[in-house]
Formats: sequence, C-alpha cells, structure tokens
Amino acid sequence: MPMKLCVSRTWLLLLALTATWVHAAKPDVVTIDRAKFVVSDSRVPPPDTAPWQPIGLPDNWHVSRSGFNGQLWYRLAFSTVAARRTHALYLPRNSATEIEFFVNGEPLSISKPYGDPSITELQRPLVFTVPSIMLRPSDNVMHIRVSGSAEHRHGLSRVTIGNGLFVRPLYYDPRYDLQVTSIAMFGAALLVAGLLALFMWLTQRSDRVLLWVGITSLAWATSADLLLWPPRIDQPNVRQLLFFASQYLYVVPLLVLCLRKGGGRHRLVETALWCVFLAACGAAALLSFDAYPTLAEGAAVVKLLLTVAVLGWLVGVRVRQRHWPRYALGLALAMVIVFAGYDWARWLGFADFDNLLLAPFGMPFLILALGATAFERHLSVTRTRERINRELEQRVADKVREVEQTYKQMRDVQREQAVLRERQRIMTDMHDGLGSSLISLLSRLRARNMDLPQIEQRLDDILTDLRAIVDSLQPVEGDLGVVLGNIRYRMASAIEATGVKLLWKVELLPALEYLTPEMVLSVQRIVLEALTNALRHAGASTITVSAKHSADREAIVITVSDDGKGFDVATGAAGHGLRNMRGRAARMGISIDIRSSPGAGTVVVLELATRPVASVVGVPSPA
Repeated sequence: MPMKLCVSRTWLLLLALTATWVHAAKPDVVTIDRAKFVVSDSRVPPPDTAPWQPIGLPDNWHVSRSGFNGQLWYRLAFSTVAARRTHALYLPRNSATEIEFFVNGEPLSISKPYGDPSITELQRPLVFTVPSIMLRPSDNVMHIRVSGSAEHRHGLSRVTIGNGLFVRPLYYDPRYDLQVTSIAMFGAALLVAGLLALFMWLTQRSDRVLLWVGITSLAWATSADLLLWPPRIDQPNVRQLLFFASQYLYVVPLLVLCLRKGGGRHRLVETALWCVFLAACGAAALLSFDAYPTLAEGAAVVKLLLTVAVLGWLVGVRVRQRHWPRYALGLALAMVIVFAGYDWARWLGFADFDNLLLAPFGMPFLILALGATAFERHLSVTRTRERINRELEQRVADKVREVEQTYKQMRDVQREQAVLRERQRIMTDMHDGLGSSLISLLSRLRARNMDLPQIEQRLDDILTDLRAIVDSLQPVEGDLGVVLGNIRYRMASAIEATGVKLLWKVELLPALEYLTPEMVLSVQRIVLEALTNALRHAGASTITVSAKHSADREAIVITVSDDGKGFDVATGAAGHGLRNMRGRAARMGISIDIRSSPGAGTVVVLELATRPVASVVGVPSPA
C-alpha cells in the first residue's frame, strides 16, 4: 500500500508539472483570426502602401467574394514572447490551390507538397517550421499568398504560430489524426471486413448480401485510399474523372446492398443506379475545371437523398426486428444524415470554414452496421444449419437403429425360412431319392425277383445316398476339397473291395462363397454316380479323380476318369444315370462334359465358376 500510494502521488506530481509547463508556455502560441488582404498578382508581398483591407479569418471565398478566381495577399501581424526559439506555423486545413508564406519579407514555405484540395475534399492540416532567425523580438509580419477559386470553396483558414514544442502535439497532431489517420484506419478496417465478407460468401454462395457487403467495403476502402493519397495526374479531365469516381465509387454498391438487404433483387433500380453513376463519371471527365464544382455539388445532394431514402426504407422494413443490428443500422443512418448535412452546410458557407470534414466518418459506421446485420444473419443461418444438422444426425441415428433392428428381424426371419427350406429340401431328397429307392426295393422283395447280392448292392446305394445327404449338411465354408474328401472317405471301402486302383489328384482350391448345401449334394451325387459307374459297369482297373483351379477360365475343374471299356455316348448306353447327372448339373449351373467311346474309357468333367452366375436357379447373384 505505501508503494502504490507513492507511485500514484508521483504520477499526480508529474501531471501537475506538465499542466503548469503547458499553461506557462501556451502564451507563446498565438492563433490569428484578424488580417488584411489585397487583390494582387504579385509574386512578392505587396508594400504597406497597397490598399490593404481588414478581414476576419477564416476567409471563405464562396461567402466573401463569390465567383472570384485568382490570387489574394493576406497580411498578418503577430508578436512573439521568445523570438530566439524555433516556432511552428499551423493551419487547420489546406484550403487553396497554392499557399505561399513569407515571414518578415522572407519566403518561408509553400503548400504544394500537401497536394491540391481541388483534387480531394479531404483538406489536410498544414504545419511549417519557422526558424528563430526569421523572427523579431516583438512585432512580426507574415504575408500569405493564396491562389484558388471561390467555386472550389478556397480561402484562408485561421493561422496559429508559436513554440514548435506545443504547436505540433497540441494542434497539428490531433487534427491530422482526426482528419487523416482515422480515415486510413477506417479504410483498413473496411478492407479486412470486405475480405472477410467475401470469404464467408465463398462458403455460402446463396447469400448475395455478404457478397455486396464485401464489394461495398472494398469500394469504400479504395475510395479512402484515393482520397488520402490521390495519384498525380496532369490532365485536368482525367484528374476530375478519377476524383469523382473515387468519391462515389462505393455509393452504388451501398445502395444495392441496402436493396438486397431489404429482400429480393430490384433489377431495374440497380441498373438505373449504375447508369446514373456512369453518366456522372462521363460528365466529370467532360466538364471544365470551373464547372466541375457544380456537378460535385449536385452529386453530393443526390447521394445524400438516395442514401437517406434507401436506408430509411430499409430501417422501415426491419422495424419489427428487435435485435441489436437494427439499432446499429438506425444509429449509423442518423450519423450519415447529420455528418452529411453538416458538411453540406459548411460547403454552402453556413458552418465554420476550419471545421473537420465529417462525411468520411459516417459511411464506415453505416457499412459496418450493414455488415453486422449481414454477419448476424449469416451466423444465425449457420447456427440454424448446425441445429438442423444435429437434428438430422439424431434422426439418422434413430433410423439406423430402426433399420438395424428391422434388419436383425429380417435376418432372423430369413434364417428361419432358410431352415424351413433346408428341411423341405432334405424331406424332398429323402422322399424322391431314399423313399423311392426303398419302395422300389420293397416291391422287388415282395415279388421275390432279387437275389441277396442285388439286395446288398441296392441297400449299399441307399446308404451312400443317405450319407451324401448328411455330408451336404456339414459346414464346408465353400471348400470343394472338403466335399471331395468326404466322397473319397465314403467310397474307400467299396473301391478297396473291387481291387480298383484310385489315383487322387486334388490341388488346393479357392473357396466358393456361393456353395450351398444343395450344390454340395449335387456335386456329391454327380461324382458318386461317376465313381459307381466306373466300379460297376466299366470294368476299369484304375480310376483317377482330379481337381484344380483354372485361372484362365475362372473355374474349378473336377475330373473323374477310368480306363474301362467305355460306351457310346450318342446311343445313350449309360441309361438313366447319365441323364440324372446332366439334370443335376443343369439345375445348379454346373458345366458337365461326359466323353466316352467303346474301349477308350470314360471321362466326366465338371466346371464350377469361381463367381456365382446370376441366371442359375437357386444361386444368388453377387452383390
């Protein structure tokens, strides 16, 4: 606490000393508001004997000498407290085409480096250093030569001279910051806002309001840049065109933005605005230097009236909206009206000639207010979209759960239906195969026309068929090698009993995803039929079973061959067995080729495609 008290007292003491110093030194700063003038084309100060006339400063030529175009000399008398100290000469605005200063008859400086205010209405403050060697101990005389035109509102402002340590920080720097630096900062802010609006518009092309916010902001930033740093152009008409375009470049985009903000696109109104702007630019390029102020005056009135009308309409459209951007827009509109009205009064001579130009301060607030409404709408749309997306995601999640539940139920139903179909198939196979075989065997037994070996063989066939049905129900995961292995195991005892040599050449085979129990049973029966025929009818000494994958044909090839007596395939000597084999293969989409001739053995070739065929009955097509 003692340390804080000490620091605070130190700051208070420093502030008191500074205030005392400023107050003591300020008498050395003089603001001159009375002078004498004379009309003269001389390049040097006229003598004291010239017809000097008293006049008050500031002197607005539009008010004091309307229609004047030429050169005036002003004579100002002032005293200095400390003549040996370097002084500064300050004018609140650059108010003429050319201003030249003389102190005690010696030339001091000229306003040309500050630019011509006929090119830009933004009159910069002027400050010049007055060396102490040019000053007298008491009475001094300053002559100021002013060249310009009353139509361009030229004249001479109040003149302040005094200690340079106080004139610059107390007079020039605040004026420069208000009239120049602040507008440059507004231009930079609107440049950033315009780029941000265009970036946001790129993410949502349907919102054209953001596009016009960006265009308007960049247009005003460009106008501010040309207002502060106009390019040096020697041709008067091109200079007037550039100045007029820079002054009103943002007006049409601003009005279009207001119309779009109010809702909808007014094609005829927007086209008319652009046509008026282009026509005014053409007029600015064609008019003479003396006639240009009349165009600028009319354009300012039209701009103010159009802006007030369109913005008033927009505020009326938004009157029911109670959120903060509406109030910001209304406040900005009031600022535009007040500032533009004040500048208009100054242009007509009803306001102080030395006051600030206020119009550049109103438009940035207005554009930022319009941008705030557009950004607020964009954020509202974004929040609404996010809320809708969350709701949609929740609904999608609920629907996914419902679909998963439904799919699970369908899978259960399909599983039950598959079980029922499999049961039906097994019952059909047992009825058509085992049942008919047993009935046929029973009939022959009752007729007593079969001997014991025939009965044993018939029963063995029935058991083999039953084992094939049982084997088809076992899960094989699409592996034909397992299916063929079961056949070899079931036929091993029968082959050994006949003394026939079996050559087994089964390679590693790719899995068949579409291999169903029904297809397994068909393959088993075809291969069993081929083996049984070779054992019982061919009289073969060697039977060869091979299986391999043919990459070229995209198929698994199963071959059953023997070296038996063979038969004539064309005459159908094979009987019902051959027709059964072909029928089973056709139903399952299996390619079968039976080749045989008398004395040359028999070859049965099966081809199963590695991919399912959509047209095959009972085989699902690939997804």
